[in-house]
Amino acid sequence: MFTKAFRVFFVSLAVLAGSLSAFSFDRSGILDMHYGPNLSLTAMGNSPIIWGEWLPQLITAVDFSWIEPLGDSLPYGEGVNGNAAFLRMQAGLELSPFYENFSFGMGLRPFSINPQIGLNFVYSNLVYFDSNIEMAMAGSSSAKQKGSIAQNWNTKYIFDNIYGDEDIDFDFSQSFTMGANLDYRSKTGLMVGVYFNFILVDITTGFDGKSYDYQRNMPVFSRDYLLELCLFGRYPLSQALVFLYEIDFYKSGVSKSGNTIHKESLHYGKVLSGLEYAWGNRNKHRFTLTPGFFMRGKSRFYDGNVGQQFIIQLQYSCQFGLFSYF
Repeated sequence: MFTKAFRVFFVSLAVLAGSLSAFSFDRSGILDMHYGPNLSLTAMGNSPIIWGEWLPQLITAVDFSWIEPLGDSLPYGEGVNGNAAFLRMQAGLELSPFYENFSFGMGLRPFSINPQIGLNFVYSNLVYFDSNIEMAMAGSSSAKQKGSIAQNWNTKYIFDNIYGDEDIDFDFSQSFTMGANLDYRSKTGLMVGVYFNFILVDITTGFDGKSYDYQRNMPVFSRDYLLELCLFGRYPLSQALVFLYEIDFYKSGVSKSGNTIHKESLHYGKVLSGLEYAWGNRNKHRFTLTPGFFMRGKSRFYDGNVGQQFIIQLQYSCQFGLFSYF
């Protein structure tokens, strides 16, 4: 099972996968961006301190963006400041051992103000690598489902049920993300903000609507909606070192008919905080180390102990404006 998982990952890595969603700690999407074309590369992985309830994540990413200023001047190649008004067009690929995801979208910052308001729309098309599995969708077991959420929503259940055949079977998912963010960026590099997403998910599955969202690490229905709320901050300690934090909250929809609950609304929160070290021309290389903690909204959705709720995340990113090469 593990041999096949890593074979899928490394073969896919050769095609330079990446995404719009792989960038932690820059939810406003303007850090080190330049007017005109931009290319961003990211590698991110996290793991629980004690394996059990949190499914480890491993992602590689590439993202292309075009930042078009709203105004008369065309300052292509110049850095985007905190109160800039612009239109952003973007496309990217994302890869993990469980899926490949292509996404594209647009973002708008209509006003030249600080704090800055942004609106975003992203369409994603995801391919599961023989990893679409049946998940329980209610808190207690019943004859119509395998176990309960607490028995299914963990590393052991998922690893025991993916990559079941020698030939890779593909399932597909698409999502539509509509988001808004408000952030403040000072001249010293301090950045704080809040980000909200409303996500519509449509998954092709043979499991009577039951599936798993590997990007957000939670069970979802085949046709579901997700709410995502993020608070983030960056506090420079020196030219190269930054303290940062990110607080995420995820909540899925509910499905029921009469007194029968087909799917409960699931939710959990996650907190990451740590240090980022930057180097190179314009600090375009960044390495981040962030320990953290997650907690599910209801105790009956969790079968582990407190030690299994601690996680640690590593991330490397490289971002540059393509006009710097001409």
